[in-house]
Amino acid sequence: NGCSATDDVNVTVHPNPVVDLGTDQETCAGGTITLDAGNAGSTYLWSNGLTTQTITVSTSGNYSVVVTDANGCSSTDDVNVTVHPNPTVDLGADQETCAGNTITLDAGNAGATYLWSNGSTTQTITVSTSGNYSVVVTDANGCSSTDDVNVTVHPNPVVDLGLDQETCAGNTITLDAGNAGSTYLWSNGVTTQTIIVSTSGNYSVVVTDANGCSTTDDVNVSILPSFEFDLTYTTNLVCHGDSTYIEGPNVAGYRYQWSKDGANIVGANKYSITIGESGRYNLQIENLDGCTAEDGVDVEIIQLPNSPLPDRVDMCYGESVKLDIGEGVDFLWSDGVTTQTREVSEAGIYHVRVQDINGCIGNDSVEVVVHDLPIVDLGPDLYICEGEELILEAPDGYYTEWIPGGETRAIYVYEEGNFILRTTDEFGCTGEDDINIFVHENPDVYLGRDTVIAEGTSILLDAGSGYVEYEWSNHEDSQYLKVEKDGEYAVNVVDINGCRGNGKVKVAVNPRPSINLGGRAGICEGTSLMLDAGNWERYLWSTGDTTRTITVNKTGDYTVQVWDMYGIMGTDIISVEVYPSPEVNIASDTLSMYKGQTLTLDAGSGYSSYYWNTGSDWRSIEVDDAGDYSVQVENEFGCIAQASIAVKLLEPKMVVPNVFTPNGKGPNEIFYPVFKGIVTDFEMYIYTRWGEQVFKLEKDLVANNELKHEGWNGTYKGKDAEIGVYVWIIFYGGKERGHGTVTLFR
Repeated sequence: NGCSATDDVNVTVHPNPVVDLGTDQETCAGGTITLDAGNAGSTYLWSNGLTTQTITVSTSGNYSVVVTDANGCSSTDDVNVTVHPNPTVDLGADQETCAGNTITLDAGNAGATYLWSNGSTTQTITVSTSGNYSVVVTDANGCSSTDDVNVTVHPNPVVDLGLDQETCAGNTITLDAGNAGSTYLWSNGVTTQTIIVSTSGNYSVVVTDANGCSTTDDVNVSILPSFEFDLTYTTNLVCHGDSTYIEGPNVAGYRYQWSKDGANIVGANKYSITIGESGRYNLQIENLDGCTAEDGVDVEIIQLPNSPLPDRVDMCYGESVKLDIGEGVDFLWSDGVTTQTREVSEAGIYHVRVQDINGCIGNDSVEVVVHDLPIVDLGPDLYICEGEELILEAPDGYYTEWIPGGETRAIYVYEEGNFILRTTDEFGCTGEDDINIFVHENPDVYLGRDTVIAEGTSILLDAGSGYVEYEWSNHEDSQYLKVEKDGEYAVNVVDINGCRGNGKVKVAVNPRPSINLGGRAGICEGTSLMLDAGNWERYLWSTGDTTRTITVNKTGDYTVQVWDMYGIMGTDIISVEVYPSPEVNIASDTLSMYKGQTLTLDAGSGYSSYYWNTGSDWRSIEVDDAGDYSVQVENEFGCIAQASIAVKLLEPKMVVPNVFTPNGKGPNEIFYPVFKGIVTDFEMYIYTRWGEQVFKLEKDLVANNELKHEGWNGTYKGKDAEIGVYVWIIFYGGKERGHGTVTLFR
């Protein structure tokens, strides 16, 4: 038909971004390199997965990046990164040495450069003073490391044994090397801090302290020769009243000093002495060299014989006494007897002369007195009743002992037995007598165990037969007693020996058991009631149960019979009625709603009271939040029922139109989303097809249709936007919730 048409299009070829990571780079371990791909505003993908414009690397490798600009054009580049290891520097553990020694420190890493803290630049240094020494080692790659070490130089111990010493033979000298806590080695092999020496010679010691540092010293010791002597004396055993003579060597120029029992005798400084007292006598002599010698003798002054005889000996008639004059070698009694000991039985005064082994003589005498024995009479045997007491008494004026009973003048007797009285006078002479005591048993009266009788009954008490007297607590005087009342009843009896017995019993008169089941009771359907008959010995319910309590859940009359511990019976009855329980239902299933909505929960009618877990006591409540809601209802009988329902919140729903007409002629003037429910942190962005943003809206809270006045009105930069398709993206709740397109018509 010859028809034609024409059209044109603009084509733009965008240049690729220029990416240059630069030349390959090097660094040392512990350092980092920042690589920058440039082209701000582009997107990036590095070979290690990072997507930033710059990355910081600290390990060796090849790093590449793809840069894509806003036009979608991309370029790539790479670079090699080398991370050199730092040199390893180890000066070792801290070191110690002694004064006068040195320590060599080696930094290793031959071929590197060095800088020590003391200014040295060699691989090794030699030190002799305490301190901290550090070194920085830099290798051929320019990488460096440092280390340090503490060096301690300990001082050597100071040892001084003093000047050369001398002493007399028999004495000793103590040498002390000092420096407590060190170790020692003396020239004589001893390893203690001090040694005691008694022979001449040169003594040296090596002292090593806790740090292993040592020093030596020596000293000369000289021992002067000694001398000895012996004392002479006439005798060292002297009778009381005599004396003895003691002497030592008489040498001109010697010095003398006598002592007694270790204490110097003032003025006794000659070679001899005369003494008359017991003790240890020593003479110390100092010779011309200043050395001393000493000898001593024990002198004993013998007391004259002193016999152990008392002035007087008392004895009892029929006895004898042994007289002992004690030790000696020669004895002579006044009646011619010449033995050390002798037996005498007659009164009188006895004299004796005695001579001991030292020839010393003594005299003594003793008076012997003979006394008559005391007379004791307890009389005939005696009888008492069980439980009675009898007093047995000894005569005055003697020391008395009862067997049994002990050392007392009088004893109280309750039991049968033989009792002996032994009396001793002031001279120790004794006499004795005995007596038999017999005990009649008291009557044993048994009225039976304590008992209980029911009201209106009686019991007969029996005190037993064969007694000569009866006396009841109510003054009755017969063998039997009839009892009808509460009380304690006692009886006293007397048997043919005059001995008394008694018995008693308690009688209680109890009423029949009293039970109260309550008369009437009501329970709700589905529940039960426990009936309690109280604490008794035995039970029988109308249900056949024989327990204290029963549980019932049906309408009816219930009776119980009980028996107490004494067999007395009581009974009671109760009427029980079962009431219907209410039924309540809020809803058959879980309820749902959108945030911002409310729901009415209704427990229904016909109840006397309501109680919701929200605290409300109304029939119905309105809720605006998710949760579990429960209600308890009570009917006219006080019976209760419960029901609950779970309320859940639905996720908000969003409806977004796909077209709007901002022409001032209709209802579709504004583009905005419509929500069911409430959303927070709302954001809406609108873009052209080329990614240019034409509208943005942000709100903290959006509900339902409230955006209809705040949406996009179809303008951009104060002018009507072009007709066409636009892209929208909506966020709320912290994440994207949707995106799409909308067409603008006019």
